[in-house]
Amino acid sequence: MRGIFSFLVFLAALSGYSQDFNIKKKNPLGLNDSIIGSKLQEDLTQIRKFVLEVHPDPFVYITKESWDSVYLKLLDDFKENHTLYDFFHKTSLWINQLKDSHLGFDLEDIYYQYNLGQSWYDFQLARINEKFYSFYFSGNVVPFGCEIIKINQTPIDSLYISSLAFSIQEGDSYEAKKRYATSLLNPIFNFKYATEFTDKYIPIQYVNWDGDTLFCFAQSKKEKEMEDVRDKKNKVKSKELEYEINEKENLGILTIHSFLPANVSHFKDTLSKFFELIEEYSISKILIDIRNNQGGYFECVNYLYNFIDTTDQIRLKRFVSKRSKYDRLSRSNKITMWLYFKFGKFIKDSKKAQDDYSFYLLPYGSSQTILDSYNYDSNNQDNKYSGTCYLAMNGQSISASVDCASWFRQSKRGLILGEECMGPLTGTCGNPVSVTLKNSKVTFISSSMRSYSGNALEIFSEPIQPDVLIKYNLHNFRYKIDPILEYVKKN
Repeated sequence: MRGIFSFLVFLAALSGYSQDFNIKKKNPLGLNDSIIGSKLQEDLTQIRKFVLEVHPDPFVYITKESWDSVYLKLLDDFKENHTLYDFFHKTSLWINQLKDSHLGFDLEDIYYQYNLGQSWYDFQLARINEKFYSFYFSGNVVPFGCEIIKINQTPIDSLYISSLAFSIQEGDSYEAKKRYATSLLNPIFNFKYATEFTDKYIPIQYVNWDGDTLFCFAQSKKEKEMEDVRDKKNKVKSKELEYEINEKENLGILTIHSFLPANVSHFKDTLSKFFELIEEYSISKILIDIRNNQGGYFECVNYLYNFIDTTDQIRLKRFVSKRSKYDRLSRSNKITMWLYFKFGKFIKDSKKAQDDYSFYLLPYGSSQTILDSYNYDSNNQDNKYSGTCYLAMNGQSISASVDCASWFRQSKRGLILGEECMGPLTGTCGNPVSVTLKNSKVTFISSSMRSYSGNALEIFSEPIQPDVLIKYNLHNFRYKIDPILEYVKKN
């Protein structure tokens, strides 16, 4: 029976996935085209209805009345025609008032929908002391570490302000929001200016290491070229985690790029192998690096805990989920749903399976709260590590990474190094679901679950701060010196 149920769950998951990421036709309109206001009003209303339908508790940081007052102002504003970019920009500012890192537009989908026949330019910048420096430029036209002044005649500071409007935020994680906004500079630039540099060279103004102001020209890529690049990238197996054993420094470094592995079993096996080597080489100090880890499965976070939890403090986790027609099972086909309800009730050997089944029996609009608790000696690993432990995080440590940092702080397992993460000590949102907007045809995403750490259903707004604030300075960045790693080696 267990095998049958696993197969059913797989069918449900597969069906839900194919529904969420169905292939859509590109929109013949452009982001700078003027759209009839009534169409934008329809999409805005659809977004509000969707959030209220799927989110278990959207009004933690703002009242519904305050949020709706902005909504009504936008409805009035959109009586007039606006460009699509203006619609996405203003709507994002409104949505961001909810301070949920899993709420917003799918930016990649926006670009795909509205870049028909256009080109784009690929680059990545780092923000250090309020200035922006080249990390990567397509064609290597700008050397690494140079200060960027303008791209396509647009001051980089102006582009950054636009990125802030689209940047995500969990609670009052303002510094994290700024870091995330830096990662959006490339897509926002392409959204705003794609139609302006079709078949053209893009002028870039920068300052080199010697302080000289220089200019260069970069050629944008045709969409077909970008599709070829994406295809090649998709064929490369992603590395969710990697590790290094440094016997000389008596240090183990575990870098977890994502808690959303393509293969959970492989993820767990790799974690186990790391801690086996830590024990074999008698390593007394480890650094767990979750910088830029944007989350994933709590199951994977919890598996990590089992190796390093040496306290008698019970780990408590509450999950509040909302049933809707957009949840995974509801988006599956009728046969999958029939099989699930036919056989799911017979499963008794898995608490998660029972919890899932009871959840899907609820009527739409209902919420379910699940409490999970874990002891340090539950699922005890033979190679449990009790030595010195450090955790590295930054503003792009999101969702499940916030869960990881939260327990690490509450259990006093070791020092947290780096910058604030994208969320508070008491929990974040998650399990995003999506809808396609009627007129703009783009994907909008909303949380369908809110998680809480601890006994009470409470949440703070202040993000988790590091015990030791460590940021890259320009020297570290240019010479590729990791300041957190240097700190760990010296302490």
